[in-house]
Amino acid sequence: MHYLLKITRPVTSFMAALSVLIGALVIIGKDVILYIPALILSFFTVFFICAGGFVLNDYLDREEDRINHPERPIPSNNITPRRALVFSIGIFIGGLACVNFLVWFFSPLSVIVVIIGAIILVFYELSFKKIGIAGNAMVGILVALTYIFGSFVVLPPADVLKLNTAHILALLAFCAIMGREIIMDIEDMEGDVKRNTLPRKIGKKKSAVIASSFLLFAILIGPLPFFPLGMLNFYYLPFLVVGDGILLYSIFIQLQAPALARKTTKVALLISSLGFIVGSMK
Repeated sequence: MHYLLKITRPVTSFMAALSVLIGALVIIGKDVILYIPALILSFFTVFFICAGGFVLNDYLDREEDRINHPERPIPSNNITPRRALVFSIGIFIGGLACVNFLVWFFSPLSVIVVIIGAIILVFYELSFKKIGIAGNAMVGILVALTYIFGSFVVLPPADVLKLNTAHILALLAFCAIMGREIIMDIEDMEGDVKRNTLPRKIGKKKSAVIASSFLLFAILIGPLPFFPLGMLNFYYLPFLVVGDGILLYSIFIQLQAPALARKTTKVALLISSLGFIVGSMK
């Protein structure tokens, strides 16, 4: 049971599901309590689909992981590949069951985002993660969609495409994740012999420059919802400063310590998300 939980990357799956709640919170603040049933279903929809994607990833990457991540459940022989595949299918079914209730009883429009996300996830795992920056972009889109999904749950159809804080946060998240994904490819360069990743195409240093560009763009996006857009209040600023500082630190250490840089970019995104929540409270 321990290894079945581990293979779902529960912390990362939880954070992805939490992004749905954040996407809703930055739109309606304290009124989010009115949408608790829909958001609970949305949370578990994303958690199960994300977890199923991680299990599918470990199933498909089991040979590469013998080099890059030998501690994972499949290469360490704690879970068989067949059991992982069956488990992945079961979790996906759980996510689809949750969204079925969501579409019938709460937010029909939000199911479109879930379907798009699920399709992107499966195509990424089956093919696109092997072709470099296009695969990185798909991961960035998936993360950004979690925030958009949350806003779709609480907004009326006429307002979902109007510029709002969830859109800004989604764009910031996309840039941060793009940088993080390239850093991960730098970290895994030795074992990615069957993947045409960006570092294997152009080398570590040039890839680090591109990763830095995405992280710097995320830093530039950060102030926009406070000024000039005026979407967030003054309490957002401390989170902005800390989050941007961590992203800058990630840029400086990515070549010497890519594993640490990968972790710190995730921390920076979490801090920025908390800042959006605090800054949106009236």
